[in-house]
Amino acid sequence: MRSFIIGCTLGLVGGVLLAAAVGTPNGPPPETQAARQTVEGADPPIRWRLVSAFPTNMSPQGTRVTELASKIKVISRGDIEMSVNEPGALVQSADIYDAVASGVVDAGFASPSLWAKKSPALQLFGAIPFGPEPAEFLAWFKFGGGNELFDAINHSQNIHSVLCGVVPAAGGGWFKKPVDDISDLADKTIAVSGLGAEVLKNIGATVVVMPPADLANALGRNDVDGAVFSVPTADLGLGFDKRARYYYFPGWHQQTGILELLINLEAWNLLSDGRRAQIESVCLANLGDSLARSEADQFAALKSLVLQGVEVKRWKPEITTALSRAWQAVATVQAAKDKSFNEVWQSLSAFREDYAIWKELGYL
Repeated sequence: MRSFIIGCTLGLVGGVLLAAAVGTPNGPPPETQAARQTVEGADPPIRWRLVSAFPTNMSPQGTRVTELASKIKVISRGDIEMSVNEPGALVQSADIYDAVASGVVDAGFASPSLWAKKSPALQLFGAIPFGPEPAEFLAWFKFGGGNELFDAINHSQNIHSVLCGVVPAAGGGWFKKPVDDISDLADKTIAVSGLGAEVLKNIGATVVVMPPADLANALGRNDVDGAVFSVPTADLGLGFDKRARYYYFPGWHQQTGILELLINLEAWNLLSDGRRAQIESVCLANLGDSLARSEADQFAALKSLVLQGVEVKRWKPEITTALSRAWQAVATVQAAKDKSFNEVWQSLSAFREDYAIWKELGYL
């Protein structure tokens, strides 16, 4: 029996060695041939120039783009590299959409709020006055028809956009003097962008639009009476606390802020399904990370601001009521003027009406 087992074992080993030595009649062993086919059929490396609308040291907006570039390089094993360029390095922030659409650069990182001149409806995907919180917005976008409307607008202009970051409720603005009633806002010159700017125009304020990096300096030079931007971490990083004393909440103009990865549509269409999935997966992770990080960081920023002498105040109810009425008027006018705005606004409003029932029942 022992000699039989030894004989079988030697025979098996010999057969394996002979097969390895001879190979197949038409070439190398099957596993080597398969590996070669995989290499020969691999997607070509992607090397994209990306322009950010936000300084990369700005938290949370700017840090999201560096996180995106780092993660996509890792998950693609170096096959997708996005070289991140600061605002103004290749094109100005206001020109990123056109630069990506025309192929001057391959990609951009920004907020849909910036593209009112391309399509007023895109602002509804960036920051909505008195709008939904992040969970509700993402539910509508992903499963309530928002994504399809977003793609239709962007694709018509040779852009593909992937949601790639979430910023929670913003601060309501910085002012040199207290705002005691709605007439105080109407008398002021305020630096603000997006649909919030349209609301403030509606109540009579003078509105100035400028890049984020210029906002604090404008306050310091008294070019404006107030400035509205983002969450406390971002506002602290820009130095608003050194130019104004009064910081108002809540951010009626932005209950949810969305960040996006803009990609030239022709370049996107050339990517394989695998490459697209890698980019979408990294942006999906960026959504969760950005929201969690932003929510976790705001108290520390607020505490720092208060210790430096900033007075944190809440809007009086009569002020937010007046602003809410002004927003409804703005939305009605915009919907009447622009077909895409009307389609997006009707879709979101219908979803929110149904969601409100679930929200009332399900949450404390």
